[in-house]
Amino acid sequence: MNLNRAQRRAQAKQTAGKSHAALKSVSAQNRLIMLGNTDRLSEDTRLDSLVKLYIMFDDIVTAHNDYAVLYLHHVIKHMRISGRLQKRPQYEDWADKATDELERSAAGNRDFPWLKLLIHRMEDEIATTSAHLQLACNDHAAAVGILENMIAIIHQPEQADQILSDVCNGKTLKAAAAEAKTAEPKAREMMLDYAWHLSNLSAGSIPYCRSVPEIKKHSSELLTVQSHLKSTAAQAAAAVRSFHQRFGVSLVDINKTAQMLDERAEAA
Repeated sequence: MNLNRAQRRAQAKQTAGKSHAALKSVSAQNRLIMLGNTDRLSEDTRLDSLVKLYIMFDDIVTAHNDYAVLYLHHVIKHMRISGRLQKRPQYEDWADKATDELERSAAGNRDFPWLKLLIHRMEDEIATTSAHLQLACNDHAAAVGILENMIAIIHQPEQADQILSDVCNGKTLKAAAAEAKTAEPKAREMMLDYAWHLSNLSAGSIPYCRSVPEIKKHSSELLTVQSHLKSTAAQAAAAVRSFHQRFGVSLVDINKTAQMLDERAEAA
């Protein structure tokens, strides 16, 4: 039977609707299976997680600590996606408020009631919910954190990448700035911002660099992370897409993010 254009379009929409419904059904089943799993994290793993969690929280209550802020943002992402998987919308509100508290840390905020509430709830979940849920939330939060830093790097000025590379390979900042046709103070600012995100991608193995000498001190590690940006982004995007396909939820619009990364790769 020959179909006209309108009929073909209607048929395609109907098929797409059925496919979407089927995917929603599968993801709902996957969530139920994961949430119903009776396996729990081992006692050692639970204790290690809680010790690190409370050390980081105590650090941030005492004074601003960049690495503690990075780690606790990861915790917030973990609980945000946990709330979506378990249909606990209150987590979303708590996560928003805890994020606001953390973002005011550098300005002197030392009061974190919403973050503390999330941490206490995470402690309960670690003890009482599926190990598969906890591991899935942790992995998704980590992948989303990587993508956030990749997006921040994409939005850096084009010269930032080359300036950092030149300085790490032995050039003076003055020479690197001149080659990039950028004022030296601006070149320094771009380089340090770029290095900041590379440190985040290293998950703390590269200290935050706040000066040219510190950049040079960690040049080898920074260049290594820089050289793997494309594969790091691809792996994180694949992990987020797989998570969304399995469970029907995600913290980012992976298609939009992947398109942005692809456009950046094509322009490079």
